[in-house]
Amino acid sequence: MGERDDEGRVGTLGGGRATLGAAPRRVVGSVWCAARLNDVVVIAVSLVFMAIGWDLVVGQMLAMALGARVQGAGLPIGWARNGGVPGGYMLVGMMVFAGMWTAGFAVLVYQLRRRAAGMRRLCAEGRAVYGEVLSKRVWRNPNARSLATSRCYLVVYGFVHPYTGKAVRLEARLSRKKWDRVAEGMPVNVLVDAPPGNGVIVYEFVRFRVEPAPAEFVTRLSVGSARRRS
Repeated sequence: MGERDDEGRVGTLGGGRATLGAAPRRVVGSVWCAARLNDVVVIAVSLVFMAIGWDLVVGQMLAMALGARVQGAGLPIGWARNGGVPGGYMLVGMMVFAGMWTAGFAVLVYQLRRRAAGMRRLCAEGRAVYGEVLSKRVWRNPNARSLATSRCYLVVYGFVHPYTGKAVRLEARLSRKKWDRVAEGMPVNVLVDAPPGNGVIVYEFVRFRVEPAPAEFVTRLSVGSARRRS
């Protein structure tokens, strides 16, 4: 479906009605509901290297402490002096290594928590409006090194902005599993931030859940899957 056709369809969405209740809503879900696959991988790698770094720091500190005691007896002092490098210099280098990974880990966790807070707030307080899936496509990255990162599953959806009255067309990136369950023409609940905010999410595309759930949520996904198979 071409871009011009999508834009034309956006202007006809004003007659639909969202099924999510009015705000405030009770939202269920942990911070990991906002995590993507690459977030989990990078955080796990950072955590492993951070643990290795601080383990080396503690080991060096113990080696220096024990080495100072046994040096007078002529026993080896291990990492207190390794290859002619003073133990203090090695300790500083290890602390820098561990500190860098710790700082990176903290930044990643902060960004994830901030994204999760924004999604949760929109699910709880955002203005729910009717939207519709306009098209879906797969974007392939020829420079990717693995099959897992070479494909992006994208969905274009449209809705009428509740505060400006203008037709809006946006694109969202989904997981392969959720992308398979979405079909063109599938109605969705779009959650829009009140001005001056500009946040927008689609309830059916996120993992946070609202209780009680909208009555048509499961039905919509089933209908979308049936349309895709046909």
